[in-house]
Amino acid sequence: MRSPRTSWLTAIDPGLDLIEADDEAWKAADAERLVGAALTASIGQGRGVSVATKMLHLKRPRLFPVLDQLVAEMVGARISPDAPSDLRAQQATRLVLHLREQGRNNVRVLRGIQAMLAGEKIERSLVRILDAILWLSHPAAGIGGTRRIFECRLAHEQTAPRR
Repeated sequence: MRSPRTSWLTAIDPGLDLIEADDEAWKAADAERLVGAALTASIGQGRGVSVATKMLHLKRPRLFPVLDQLVAEMVGARISPDAPSDLRAQQATRLVLHLREQGRNNVRVLRGIQAMLAGEKIERSLVRILDAILWLSHPAAGIGGTRRIFECRLAHEQTAPRR
């Protein structure tokens, strides 16, 4: 029997993948609502977005990125640490959905990184690879001696022919 306190988690298929799920599978799973419900249930007094998404990532590692201030800043998002829980959950949900869009746009590259890591016997979900790249790209990440290149393109630049 499902506990009403965790029914939001058991409703999420452990195989649901933020980046791999195509739009049809995403809609069929009612994934957007489930992500929002999980974040709403997990973010609260003493549990900000960072802690909540770390817990959710442990339970559903293919669906939830680990979101902290550095990841949010790298995509131009804001999570208001002093806002009410429901507002922080809405902000986090929008950020997760944005990362889905960006991950889907870059799935080929993310799969390549995943394959390279698998060759080193390191198994990581695509969403974990994406959030790690974002975190490591932030100047405040404190990774010394590394070269950071973060390239952004506007949508019309991606589709326009190069001259």
